[in-house]
Amino acid sequence: MRAAGLLKKVFVVSLLTQAPSFSASSFAAEVSSGWQISESRLILNEGRSSETLWLTNETGRPWWVTGAVFETDANGKATDTASSVVLMTPPASVVGQKQKYPVKIVWVGTEKDWSSETEILQRLRLTMLPAKNAQHPEELQISVALWVKLFLRSEHLKKKSAFDNSVRIHCSEGSVTVKNLSPYWMTLRSLRISGSELISPKGSAPMIAPYGEIELETETSDCTGQAEAFAIDDDGFLKKVPVRRLEGK
Repeated sequence: MRAAGLLKKVFVVSLLTQAPSFSASSFAAEVSSGWQISESRLILNEGRSSETLWLTNETGRPWWVTGAVFETDANGKATDTASSVVLMTPPASVVGQKQKYPVKIVWVGTEKDWSSETEILQRLRLTMLPAKNAQHPEELQISVALWVKLFLRSEHLKKKSAFDNSVRIHCSEGSVTVKNLSPYWMTLRSLRISGSELISPKGSAPMIAPYGEIELETETSDCTGQAEAFAIDDDGFLKKVPVRRLEGK
C-alpha cells in the first residue's frame, strides 16, 4: 500500500498569507501545481558522504531556492537549532523554468557523531521565492516552505539485525499509549482497535522516537479487540507493524 501524499513525486503546497489589495489565488494555483520533489525523505547512512534529491520547477518563472537542516525534538518536530553534522549545498540557487535542481545533503560531522545506536531524525527546510512577474509588477510575491525528513543511520543499526520492529499498546481511560520498540523513528499512519481508527487520515502522521512513546485519544479503554498498525517505510509505502499489548491488555 502506498501512503497518501508520499509518492515519489510530491506536489508542494504553498503557504499563503493575506494582504490587502493583492490577489494570490491564481499565483497559488501556479505554485501548488508547478513544483515537484523526487523523494519524500532522505536517508544518510554512515560511510556515505552525501545524498541528493531533485526539485523540478514546472512553473512559468525562475525561483530563488534556499535550504537549511535543523535538529528535531522528541516528537520529531524541527527546532531552531541548525544541524552541526549535515548541511545543504549549495545553500542557495536560482532555479529556472523547467529546470531540475539537485538538493545535496553533505555530511560534515566527525566519526564520533556516528556514535548513536538509534536512528537520528533531522529536518531539511527548503524555502522558494518566485521572481517578480514583469507583466504584473503589482503581484504579491509569496514564498513557499517545504520540509523534508532526513534520517541519519549509523553502522550500529546494521548490527541490530534482530531488533523488535513492533509497537506495544496500553489502554487507559480516554487514551492509548503506543510505544515504539525499535531503534528507528516510526511514522505511524494508522492504528485501528476493534475497527476504530485512532489516527485521522486527513491529519499528519505522528512520529514516534526510537524506544519512545506517544499518547492517542480514544473513546474506549478496551484493548482486547483486534489491533492493526501501519507505518510508512523508507519508500513511502504503508507497512504493517506487529502490535503487542502491555500485560495482556
